[in-house]
Amino acid sequence: MANVYHVFGDSHARLFFPGDGLVMERLGFGSEDLVVKGQAISAASLAGFRKQQSTLRTREIVADAIGPARKMVLAFGQVDLELGYYYRKIIKGEMSLEPEDYSAWLVDAYRALIEGLDLSDLDLALKGSNLTVLSNPEFAVRYILRIIRPKNRKPEDIEMLRPALLSEDEQNGLILAFNTRLRAFCDERGLRYFDINDGLSVDGEAGRPARLRPCFMPGGFDHHITDSLEVRALHMKGLMGVFEDGSPA
Repeated sequence: MANVYHVFGDSHARLFFPGDGLVMERLGFGSEDLVVKGQAISAASLAGFRKQQSTLRTREIVADAIGPARKMVLAFGQVDLELGYYYRKIIKGEMSLEPEDYSAWLVDAYRALIEGLDLSDLDLALKGSNLTVLSNPEFAVRYILRIIRPKNRKPEDIEMLRPALLSEDEQNGLILAFNTRLRAFCDERGLRYFDINDGLSVDGEAGRPARLRPCFMPGGFDHHITDSLEVRALHMKGLMGVFEDGSPA
Protein backbone atom coordinates (compact mmCIF):
# COMPACT_ATOMS: atom_id res chain seq x y z
CA MET A 1 0.00 0.00 0.00
CA ALA A 2 1.31 3.44 -0.93
CA ASN A 3 2.30 5.95 1.73
CA VAL A 4 -0.09 8.90 1.53
CA TYR A 5 1.14 12.33 2.56
CA HIS A 6 -0.92 15.50 2.79
CA VAL A 7 1.04 18.71 2.15
CA PHE A 8 -0.24 22.24 2.55
CA GLY A 9 1.84 25.36 2.08
CA ASP A 10 2.32 28.52 0.10
CA SER A 11 3.24 28.50 -3.60
CA HIS A 12 6.75 27.22 -2.78
CA ALA A 13 5.18 23.93 -1.67
CA ARG A 14 4.20 23.13 -5.27
CA LEU A 15 7.49 21.24 -5.62
CA PHE A 16 6.05 18.47 -3.45
CA PHE A 17 3.32 17.75 -6.00
CA PRO A 18 3.82 15.64 -9.14
CA GLY A 19 2.29 18.07 -11.65
CA ASP A 20 2.10 16.95 -15.26
CA GLY A 21 5.78 16.38 -16.01
CA LEU A 22 5.90 12.69 -15.04
CA VAL A 23 8.09 13.84 -12.17
CA MET A 24 7.51 10.84 -9.92
CA GLU A 25 8.24 8.40 -12.72
CA ARG A 26 11.41 10.29 -13.65
CA LEU A 27 12.53 10.19 -10.00
CA GLY A 28 11.87 6.46 -9.85
CA PHE A 29 8.66 6.50 -7.82
CA GLY A 30 5.44 4.77 -8.77
CA SER A 31 1.93 5.29 -7.45
CA GLU A 32 2.46 2.21 -5.30
CA ASP A 33 5.32 4.00 -3.47
CA LEU A 34 3.76 7.26 -2.40
CA VAL A 35 0.85 9.59 -3.02
CA VAL A 36 1.01 13.32 -2.26
CA LYS A 37 -2.26 15.13 -1.69
CA GLY A 38 -3.00 18.65 -0.55
CA GLN A 39 -2.52 22.11 -1.97
CA ALA A 40 0.09 24.78 -2.63
CA ILE A 41 -1.90 27.94 -1.88
CA SER A 42 -0.59 30.94 -3.78
CA ALA A 43 0.14 33.96 -1.55
CA ALA A 44 -0.70 32.06 1.65
CA SER A 45 1.13 33.51 4.63
CA LEU A 46 1.57 32.89 8.32
CA ALA A 47 0.41 36.44 8.90
CA GLY A 48 -2.92 35.39 7.42
CA PHE A 49 -3.40 32.86 10.23
CA ARG A 50 -3.59 35.71 12.71
CA LYS A 51 -6.77 36.97 11.08
CA GLN A 52 -10.13 35.60 12.17
CA GLN A 53 -11.13 35.31 8.52
CA SER A 54 -8.82 35.09 5.54
CA THR A 55 -9.93 35.40 1.93
CA LEU A 56 -7.70 32.40 1.10
CA ARG A 57 -9.37 30.25 3.80
CA THR A 58 -6.01 28.60 4.48
CA ARG A 59 -6.83 27.71 8.08
CA GLU A 60 -10.11 26.10 7.02
CA ILE A 61 -8.46 24.17 4.17
CA VAL A 62 -5.90 22.68 6.56
CA ALA A 63 -8.48 21.89 9.24
CA ASP A 64 -10.80 20.18 6.75
CA ALA A 65 -7.99 17.87 5.60
CA ILE A 66 -7.12 16.61 9.07
CA GLY A 67 -9.95 14.07 9.15
CA PRO A 68 -8.72 11.83 6.31
CA ALA A 69 -5.03 12.69 6.74
CA ARG A 70 -2.62 10.61 8.81
CA LYS A 71 0.69 12.17 7.78
CA MET A 72 0.73 15.90 7.06
CA VAL A 73 3.34 18.54 6.27
CA LEU A 74 2.73 22.26 6.66
CA ALA A 75 5.13 24.47 4.71
CA PHE A 76 4.37 28.14 5.34
CA GLY A 77 6.61 31.12 6.03
CA GLN A 78 8.61 31.74 2.85
CA VAL A 79 6.18 34.40 1.61
CA ASP A 80 6.32 36.17 4.96
CA LEU A 81 10.11 36.05 5.24
CA GLU A 82 10.91 37.35 1.76
CA LEU A 83 7.91 39.60 1.10
CA GLY A 84 5.73 40.06 4.17
CA TYR A 85 8.59 41.56 6.15
CA TYR A 86 8.83 44.40 3.62
CA TYR A 87 5.06 44.77 3.37
CA ARG A 88 4.96 45.56 7.05
CA LYS A 89 7.87 47.98 6.87
CA ILE A 90 7.05 49.84 3.64
CA ILE A 91 3.29 49.55 3.19
CA LYS A 92 2.22 49.47 6.83
CA GLY A 93 4.96 51.88 7.90
CA GLU A 94 6.47 49.68 10.62
CA MET A 95 10.00 50.86 9.90
CA SER A 96 11.25 49.90 13.38
CA LEU A 97 10.43 46.21 12.81
CA GLU A 98 13.53 44.09 13.47
CA PRO A 99 14.23 40.72 11.79
CA GLU A 100 14.65 38.90 15.12
CA ASP A 101 11.28 40.14 16.37
CA TYR A 102 9.66 39.24 13.07
CA SER A 103 10.88 35.63 13.09
CA ALA A 104 9.51 35.21 16.63
CA TRP A 105 6.18 36.75 15.56
CA LEU A 106 5.89 34.30 12.67
CA VAL A 107 6.50 31.26 14.85
CA ASP A 108 3.87 32.57 17.26
CA ALA A 109 1.47 32.63 14.29
CA TYR A 110 2.31 28.97 13.63
CA ARG A 111 1.75 28.25 17.32
CA ALA A 112 -1.71 29.83 17.19
CA LEU A 113 -2.62 27.73 14.14
CA ILE A 114 -1.39 24.45 15.66
CA GLU A 115 -3.12 25.04 18.97
CA GLY A 116 -6.43 25.44 17.13
CA LEU A 117 -6.16 22.08 15.34
CA ASP A 118 -7.11 18.60 16.50
CA LEU A 119 -3.86 16.63 16.15
CA SER A 120 -4.94 13.57 18.13
CA ASP A 121 -4.81 11.22 15.11
CA LEU A 122 -2.35 13.17 12.97
CA ASP A 123 1.41 12.80 12.52
CA LEU A 124 2.41 16.39 11.71
CA ALA A 125 5.67 17.82 10.37
CA LEU A 126 6.56 21.46 9.77
CA LYS A 127 8.97 22.32 6.96
CA GLY A 128 11.41 25.15 7.42
CA SER A 129 11.90 27.82 4.78
CA ASN A 130 14.45 27.77 1.96
CA LEU A 131 17.47 30.01 1.68
CA THR A 132 16.68 33.14 -0.28
CA VAL A 133 16.95 33.68 -4.02
CA LEU A 134 17.00 37.45 -3.44
CA SER A 135 20.79 37.75 -3.65
CA ASN A 136 21.06 40.68 -6.08
CA PRO A 137 19.93 43.97 -4.49
CA GLU A 138 18.50 45.51 -7.67
CA PHE A 139 16.59 42.33 -8.51
CA ALA A 140 15.35 42.10 -4.91
CA VAL A 141 14.12 45.72 -4.78
CA ARG A 142 12.22 45.50 -8.04
CA TYR A 143 10.70 42.08 -7.34
CA ILE A 144 9.65 42.86 -3.77
CA LEU A 145 8.11 46.17 -4.77
CA ARG A 146 6.15 44.56 -7.59
CA ILE A 147 4.57 42.18 -5.09
CA ILE A 148 3.96 44.44 -2.10
CA ARG A 149 2.78 47.41 -4.20
CA PRO A 150 1.18 45.87 -7.32
CA LYS A 151 -0.61 49.10 -8.26
CA ASN A 152 0.03 52.83 -8.00
CA ARG A 153 3.78 52.48 -7.44
CA LYS A 154 5.62 55.74 -6.95
CA PRO A 155 9.33 56.54 -7.46
CA GLU A 156 9.71 57.23 -3.75
CA ASP A 157 8.69 53.64 -2.98
CA ILE A 158 12.05 52.43 -4.27
CA GLU A 159 13.86 55.02 -2.18
CA MET A 160 11.99 53.81 0.91
CA LEU A 161 12.74 50.15 0.19
CA ARG A 162 16.45 50.42 -0.61
CA PRO A 163 17.63 51.32 2.93
CA ALA A 164 15.25 48.76 4.45
CA LEU A 165 16.46 45.95 2.17
CA LEU A 166 18.29 43.14 3.92
CA SER A 167 21.51 41.92 2.32
CA GLU A 168 21.65 38.32 1.13
CA ASP A 169 23.42 37.33 4.36
CA GLU A 170 20.90 39.22 6.50
CA GLN A 171 17.95 37.72 4.62
CA ASN A 172 19.38 34.23 5.07
CA GLY A 173 20.03 35.06 8.72
CA LEU A 174 16.34 35.90 9.12
CA ILE A 175 15.29 32.67 7.40
CA LEU A 176 17.66 30.52 9.46
CA ALA A 177 16.56 32.22 12.70
CA PHE A 178 12.96 31.42 11.79
CA ASN A 179 13.89 27.80 11.08
CA THR A 180 15.73 27.52 14.40
CA ARG A 181 12.72 28.87 16.29
CA LEU A 182 10.39 26.61 14.32
CA ARG A 183 12.48 23.53 15.12
CA ALA A 184 12.45 24.47 18.81
CA PHE A 185 8.67 24.83 18.70
CA CYS A 186 8.37 21.38 17.08
CA ASP A 187 10.57 19.89 19.80
CA GLU A 188 8.39 21.56 22.42
CA ARG A 189 5.16 20.23 20.92
CA GLY A 190 6.42 16.78 19.87
CA LEU A 191 6.06 17.56 16.16
CA ARG A 192 8.40 16.67 13.36
CA TYR A 193 10.61 19.22 11.58
CA PHE A 194 12.71 19.22 8.43
CA ASP A 195 14.11 21.56 5.82
CA ILE A 196 16.09 20.96 2.64
CA ASN A 197 18.73 23.67 2.98
CA ASP A 198 21.62 21.23 3.39
CA GLY A 199 20.96 20.11 -0.18
CA LEU A 200 20.46 23.64 -1.50
CA SER A 201 23.31 25.52 0.10
CA VAL A 202 26.85 26.64 -0.42
CA ASP A 203 28.56 26.45 2.94
CA GLY A 204 28.87 29.85 4.54
CA GLU A 205 32.30 31.35 4.92
CA ALA A 206 33.56 32.15 8.41
CA GLY A 207 31.11 34.54 10.02
CA ARG A 208 28.56 34.23 7.21
CA PRO A 209 25.39 32.13 7.02
CA ALA A 210 24.90 29.50 4.35
CA ARG A 211 23.56 30.76 1.03
CA LEU A 212 21.71 29.28 -1.92
CA ARG A 213 23.76 27.68 -4.66
CA PRO A 214 23.45 29.72 -7.88
CA CYS A 215 22.18 26.70 -9.83
CA PHE A 216 19.00 26.79 -7.71
CA MET A 217 18.26 30.46 -8.38
CA PRO A 218 15.63 31.30 -11.02
CA GLY A 219 16.64 32.90 -14.28
CA GLY A 220 13.33 34.73 -14.50
CA PHE A 221 11.69 37.43 -12.41
CA ASP A 222 10.64 35.14 -9.57
CA HIS A 223 11.45 34.30 -5.95
CA HIS A 224 10.92 30.53 -6.13
CA ILE A 225 13.87 28.16 -6.28
CA THR A 226 14.43 26.37 -9.58
CA ASP A 227 12.02 23.58 -10.45
CA SER A 228 14.46 20.80 -11.37
CA LEU A 229 14.59 17.07 -10.79
CA GLU A 230 17.33 17.59 -8.20
CA VAL A 231 15.16 20.03 -6.25
CA ARG A 232 12.14 17.74 -6.56
CA ALA A 233 14.23 14.86 -5.24
CA LEU A 234 15.24 16.96 -2.21
CA HIS A 235 11.57 17.60 -1.47
CA MET A 236 10.68 13.91 -1.77
CA LYS A 237 13.66 12.87 0.36
CA GLY A 238 12.66 15.36 3.03
CA LEU A 239 9.01 14.35 2.92
CA MET A 240 9.63 10.63 3.25
CA GLY A 241 12.63 10.92 5.56
CA VAL A 242 10.90 12.98 8.23
CA PHE A 243 8.30 10.23 8.74
CA GLU A 244 10.68 7.26 8.54
CA ASP A 245 10.96 6.46 12.22
CA GLY A 246 8.14 5.88 14.66
CA SER A 247 8.35 9.15 16.55
CA PRO A 248 9.04 12.82 15.82
CA ALA A 249 12.69 13.71 15.34
